[in-house]
Amino acid sequence: MKTICSHLKSIGLRASVLLFLVSTGCNSKVRYQSQLLLKNELDVPIEVTIHPKPSLLFLGGYKSSPSEGGTFSQKFTLLDNGERAIYYDTKLGIEPAKLASSVFDSITVVVGDTVLRLRLEQTANYTLSPFESNENWTFAKVEFDAATQFKRNPVQSDNFYFVIKEENIVR
Repeated sequence: MKTICSHLKSIGLRASVLLFLVSTGCNSKVRYQSQLLLKNELDVPIEVTIHPKPSLLFLGGYKSSPSEGGTFSQKFTLLDNGERAIYYDTKLGIEPAKLASSVFDSITVVVGDTVLRLRLEQTANYTLSPFESNENWTFAKVEFDAATQFKRNPVQSDNFYFVIKEENIVR
């Protein structure tokens, strides 16, 4: 009987230590980031091709961040009224037009039969450029929890949206 009691105490001690480690490990610091996103405010899906700087090409896509190892696909469909991150950085206080100019050579968007070419030098079939002015981007501060298995991982993101709208398309 004495052995069983000491064994149970040992299990209880181990469980207490494990619970302490798990509970203290769950206190995460907030991670800060800035994101460039494309937003489709049309009622139809659009086809997007990102043309990054050659130095960012990596594993069939392009590097999604200067400091982390992920990649984004260069071609994707953006559903109607959908949005998608196209680049992010751990720095805050970015200028979205300047960052876009340093990361991308151009962005091509196909809307039905119309091809929008957003380039550093000029745009075709669209009245705004993501490369010219920060005012062509819409800002929103967003807070969310990044997906992890065991703990809360809070993120505060400065999101900059370049929006594709019908009134800016030149047909």
